[in-house]
Parts: sequence; C-alpha cells; structure tokens
Amino acid sequence: MLEIGTGTGYNTALLCAGLGDQHVSSIDIDYTEAARQRLASLGYRPVLRTGDGIEGIPDRAPFDRIMATVAVSHIPRAWLDQLVDDGLILADVKLNPAAGNLVLVRKRGEVAEGRFDAGQAWFMDMRHPDQPEPPRASPTSEAPTCTTTSLPAVAWEQPVPWFLACLTNGTPVDVGYRLDDDYQPVAARLTAGDGSWAEIDTAETEPRAVAQAGPTRLWDAVEHAYRRWRDWGEPGWDRFGLTVTAYGEHTVWLDEPGQVVATFAR
Repeated sequence: MLEIGTGTGYNTALLCAGLGDQHVSSIDIDYTEAARQRLASLGYRPVLRTGDGIEGIPDRAPFDRIMATVAVSHIPRAWLDQLVDDGLILADVKLNPAAGNLVLVRKRGEVAEGRFDAGQAWFMDMRHPDQPEPPRASPTSEAPTCTTTSLPAVAWEQPVPWFLACLTNGTPVDVGYRLDDDYQPVAARLTAGDGSWAEIDTAETEPRAVAQAGPTRLWDAVEHAYRRWRDWGEPGWDRFGLTVTAYGEHTVWLDEPGQVVATFAR
C-alpha cells in the first residue's frame, strides 16, 4: 500500500492497523520525521519517505493500492508504473479549485479506469519541492464584453458544472471576489494565466451582469457547461468516469467510456 501525503501520520496509522505496518509505505514533502515519531509511539514502523509524492516510491513498488490524501491535477505516470495489474488508485483529481472529485481507477494493462465518487471530496493541493509560481500575464486591459446571466454568480459552488467548465477552458483558473469599500463581495471573479478575466455580479436579483475579457472566454465556458449538464439531466458525480493511459491522456466520460465528455493530457 502506498499513501501519498503522510501529513500528521493519522491516516498512516489507520493503514498500519488494518494492513500491518510492513505493508505500508508513505511519502510527503515534509514533516515525515514528526509522523515517524508519532507512529513509532504506537508501535508502527512503516516505510516513510520525504520527497515529491508525484514520483511515488519506485524502490518499494509494485503496490496493490495507491491512495492520495492530497488533490492532484492528474494521475501521474509514475503511479501507474508502480501499480500492479488490477491494482487500484484512489485520488482527488482537481483541475482547479473545487473542479474535480475523488475517483477510483483500476489498472488493466496500460490503462486505468473507474468512476468518480458520488459524494464530494476536498483535499489540499499536492505541494512539490521548490515549486515555482507559474508565470501569469497581467489582466488584459481590453474593453470587456458585457452580457447578463441567470446562472449562479459563484460558479465554483456548483461542483459538477464547474468541473465541466474547467475542462472546456483547458487552462488553470483562479477564483475569488471583488469587494466593496466595506469588504463585502459585489462580484465573483475568475482569472486565468493568459490575462483573461470575468466578473459576475453577486446581486440576488436576476439577470446578473457579466463582464469578461481576454483570449479565454471564461464565463462563456461556464454557460456552455451548464447547457451540457442540463441537457444530460443534471447528472451527479457517480455518472462520470475517468480513463487514464500510460501516455498521460485523461478521458472524462458520462455513464460509459464510449460517451466522451472531454480529454486532457498532462
């Protein structure tokens, strides 16, 4: 068993209790020594490593199960390589804040496939050693396109259509609010690294004002995602699945693998 994200060691202790510490390996970017001491005080001595969880622990492979207690933007190739055939990976796949969910995939040959959990998972993003901030362009100064919408202003509070929108955008999107002088939110704000932005009035009355600018039409993607979601009968997470290949191709599907929603590569 490989755990990605040792943290305090609490979950590692549960794994040791259930599987035996000789069958548990865990990796985290830091704090593993503190976790080691806590586990030892309970009589558990699993293999703990300090490093980038994206790389797994190759010298302990192969693993029957890999579980990530951090959110990742994709299923890494190293995890597939270190998993036995018919093994399972459980991970919180998040393209953006709130845009994704827990998914359980089973490896068969060069492909891993499975469904998203019916509930909603929230894990902190995986951290990496010396991870630089991605370069970001300043918000574009071009004149915005102004429209109106009847959709919820805070798009990321609707996880499934927000996930679909982020698949459409194909670029990382930051979320937040524009505040008034009293520090109250007056608009939900989406921004992308290419300088694109969108602001949606948070007033309770409809329709709400929308302004957006830049090469990526961030709010258009939200509108498009809602139309698709509603056309499909507003499916929950349990109707969506994920297929991952050893070459990094990730395919999101609805109901069955042949009904492709979107494909992305990492």
